[in-house]
Amino acid sequence: MPGNCDTDEMLRMLEDAGASVHGKRVRRLGHEVFGFGGGMPSSSHMPFEVEEEDMVAGLRSVAVRGGLMVTHTPPKGVNDTDRAGRHIGSQGIMKVVEEFKPRLVLSGHVHEARGECTMDGTVFVNPGPARGGRYALVRLDEETEVQLF
Repeated sequence: MPGNCDTDEMLRMLEDAGASVHGKRVRRLGHEVFGFGGGMPSSSHMPFEVEEEDMVAGLRSVAVRGGLMVTHTPPKGVNDTDRAGRHIGSQGIMKVVEEFKPRLVLSGHVHEARGECTMDGTVFVNPGPARGGRYALVRLDEETEVQLF
């Protein structure tokens, strides 16, 4: 998923590799996977910033109930606490979670908020920054199992 620091070129590379769900829904291994990348506007003016209402509209247009949701920006209140202890996720993305009840929500952006938790039947995962070698392994059977590395 392209993040707020990524360029159009990075998105094209992901698209060309068939490795992007930005603004789309795909079926993989029996699961509907949908998502939206980028970050909300900031004072840093990063290359891939999207107004929250556009991000939410794009996500909602591809969302499916019970699917696997992938975003760069986390939903507000889950895996979104910055160094100062503030929740900096998106309220709009949380509304999409509440509306579509995905089985799994994968997000990043907030490097300090690495972790996983379950709320109302949805598993939320922030694997942490890939550049630090962080990742998550998710097993989807009857139960959803998460390992953070």
